[in-house]
Amino acid sequence: GSSPSLTWVFTLTPTGNVADRTITVSMAAGVTTPLNAAAAGFTLRYVAPLCSTDPCGIAEGLYSTTCADVDTLAGTFSCTCLPGRYGDTCRDPCPAGYTLGSSQPLRCNKVTDPVSFDNAATACDPGTVSSVSSATQNAELRTLCDTKNPAAECWLGGHDLGTEGTFVWSDGSSFGGYTNWLGVNPDDAGGVQDCIAMRADGQ
Repeated sequence: GSSPSLTWVFTLTPTGNVADRTITVSMAAGVTTPLNAAAAGFTLRYVAPLCSTDPCGIAEGLYSTTCADVDTLAGTFSCTCLPGRYGDTCRDPCPAGYTLGSSQPLRCNKVTDPVSFDNAATACDPGTVSSVSSATQNAELRTLCDTKNPAAECWLGGHDLGTEGTFVWSDGSSFGGYTNWLGVNPDDAGGVQDCIAMRADGQ
């Protein structure tokens, strides 16, 4: 008829299991309060709460601790991820913006925009500036750095800001295994070289 379309909201209180059942609501023709939907009635389909199917993987004990239905009809829900799990369903091993590396030990990596060493830790949040423990890892990080600028130097997490000549990694890992210093480095040239950067050639 000439009546405008309205949004209908039905509240159903089931007295038994209604999953996968068809619920029929019929209205007589000409009814205007509430607005008549169709002379022959119409059909409602029960939509089970999304969390009832465990989309967050709580039962597996590996991904999430809780699931909350946000909007069942819109198909949205929210998972509370366990530490080290990310993404809508907590299946991602890395936070948004990070990619999982292939060298051992496995780590999540990302490249920031150009920043000073002092600001690198903030730019890497929630991670830390990278340490390097092998030639394979060194090459992997250089390849990642190249995605921003193949000619650019990239900060690594090594420095001797605490004690001159005693280098440490920002992430707390052991320093002194694998090294790839250029020439006579580290030589603290000019008395101002305290932080480690990787050159375009990987040194």
